[in-house]
Amino acid sequence: MSLNDLQRQIKSGARRRRCPKPEPTISLMAALCIGCAALLSLACSSVPRSVLKVNELDRSFYVRLPEDYATPSLSAHRYPLIIQLHGGGGNAQSAETMSQMSDLAQKRGFIVAYPDGFANPLLSGLRTWNAKHCCGRAMRENSDDLAFLSHLLDHLLKSYRIDPQRVYLCGMSNGGMMTYRAALELGPRLAGIGIVAGAMFGDESTPSFSMPAIIIHGKRDEAVPFHGGTSRRDLVSENMHGRFASVEYAAQFWARSNGCSPSPSIQRHGPDKKIEVWQFACPDRAPVKVYALEEGLHAWPGGVKGRRAGDDPVQYFNASSEIMDFFDTVRR
Repeated sequence: MSLNDLQRQIKSGARRRRCPKPEPTISLMAALCIGCAALLSLACSSVPRSVLKVNELDRSFYVRLPEDYATPSLSAHRYPLIIQLHGGGGNAQSAETMSQMSDLAQKRGFIVAYPDGFANPLLSGLRTWNAKHCCGRAMRENSDDLAFLSHLLDHLLKSYRIDPQRVYLCGMSNGGMMTYRAALELGPRLAGIGIVAGAMFGDESTPSFSMPAIIIHGKRDEAVPFHGGTSRRDLVSENMHGRFASVEYAAQFWARSNGCSPSPSIQRHGPDKKIEVWQFACPDRAPVKVYALEEGLHAWPGGVKGRRAGDDPVQYFNASSEIMDFFDTVRR
């Protein structure tokens, strides 16, 4: 996209499903090195936000409602809620664009809330979440994102017809890491979590409650490696502390917490058997499931890539659909 194209897009207002997300760029130095990404963030600010005051800071978000939400005959119906967290260097609108979740959720009867992470004051479109060991400014300044998510959930439950037994949290990359952290701290309020290309860090304490979890990760992911360790991308490794734990660690962590079998059954599906499915034997209403994608990179499978030079998502697997299928099976 040329600079003239970007300027025209900013003036006209970007369409909400066409705005690309910047590369998961976390540090201010890195952000300044990709001025184009900053312009893209400005172009993607067209969705009006609501604001909550949390610890003297304005925290923003917006909500998408199901197609039938205003139907008079359904005025007493309560809907499931998904709170979706964007990746590092992105924002609420990039999460919606990359995942393409809203259209599907509107048809399937889910309310979806898209919150913005902790802002860089100079480039407010580039935001991160404080997942304790990652990422960027949110981590360095110890942003209280747990308080924000808790206040956001309170607000949404009061403002919309939400089934409190069906509140779910999902996220990609840094947003997936934040989802793991929030599941440990806010777990009794959640009915399940979904993780795309995220990671744990290996020092988490086992909770006293179960948490249904679906984990989706590409085996060729270089930003957040499938087998853990250090990110192969400097913009990530320079803006975190420690090392990523593996997908296997995360899956077994939640399986152990949920009282599941220690080892999963593994099957292969899809074209050329490129989808590896790990299924743990778990108690009712506490499943743990992993989709390991042979060709998957650092992207939202079945969605749209973050930016022109970003990783292409595989299209033989739809993460948004699978997450909603999983959430349909669990509740508190």
